[in-house]
Amino acid sequence: MSKQRERVLALDFVRVVSMLSVILLHTSSAYIFSDTRVTFFGQPFAFAINQGVRYCVPLFFLVSGLSLELSYRGQSYAGFLKKRANKIILPYLFWTGLYYWHGLESFSLGELLKTVLLGKAAPHLYFIVALLQLYFLFLPLHRALEKKPMLTLSVSLILSFFLQWAMYLMVFQVNLLPLELRPYLVKTLFPWLFCFALGIYLAKTREIWRPIVLRYQTILISSTVVFALFYIIDSAATGSYDLSVKPILFLYVPLTFFALYALGEMASRVALLVRGIDGLAHHSMTIFFCHIFVLEYFREHYLLRGTSGMLLLSVLTILVSIVVALLFEFVVTNAKKLLRSSR
Repeated sequence: MSKQRERVLALDFVRVVSMLSVILLHTSSAYIFSDTRVTFFGQPFAFAINQGVRYCVPLFFLVSGLSLELSYRGQSYAGFLKKRANKIILPYLFWTGLYYWHGLESFSLGELLKTVLLGKAAPHLYFIVALLQLYFLFLPLHRALEKKPMLTLSVSLILSFFLQWAMYLMVFQVNLLPLELRPYLVKTLFPWLFCFALGIYLAKTREIWRPIVLRYQTILISSTVVFALFYIIDSAATGSYDLSVKPILFLYVPLTFFALYALGEMASRVALLVRGIDGLAHHSMTIFFCHIFVLEYFREHYLLRGTSGMLLLSVLTILVSIVVALLFEFVVTNAKKLLRSSR
């Protein structure tokens, strides 16, 4: 296997873990304060899972920036946006429509437009709204990171850190920004700008940091585990457990990325894992889109209690979401073939 292939597989591994972590975040959310004999540092096991995977959303933005930079071939701004539209905007509109229709009580065109623009159809779709804003900014960031990388990273860090710090302080009733803005801040590009820019920068410098990651992989993985424990304890101590935007994530996310990348390099040596990672990475976005449907179905029809119930719900949601994604993409692929053949 070539080094280029290993790099792609390692990135696929990070993407897959991020996607699975998002599902764990959502499946565990209803159990974080449930009564259970299984505890972790005095907190329910579900609380530890829920907080331990809080890297997932910002890590998704980092991986998105890295992937875009690796796949960018100098096409025009219009060509770049058209390609992204086919991959993200059309699926987003489709799944938004499904979620909106599923929860529809009374139709309002104004409410529908608001739902589309703000990602309100389902709790995870705000990610796509923010990601699309960053897509529009990709080429300016790409050029800025070529000319003045440290300045660009510094400015993006300051902007993201201020927004995340301001949102974090709201937990302690310290309002640096109007409270009315809180529901909308997470849907803007600003809290995620640094992670996205860092991903682009890491793609540009991968030949520099990759050997370092491989040399110190044991230290990186161990440090990430320790930091995850610290993050869980911090969330319990500060009561900031429902936030995916906290200043501490500016350390947790890059550390997790490098640790997962190292694990991905290890996985690239096992043929069975390579096939599994390839498949899941290929369908990761569809799994991301559909998993809330699957999760809500199980929550509505089955009462799963305690830690064992949470774990069973997580496994069922992951497995059924994978099946749904495979079936959905099979139908879409064959529908496209029929349309082409009929022309």
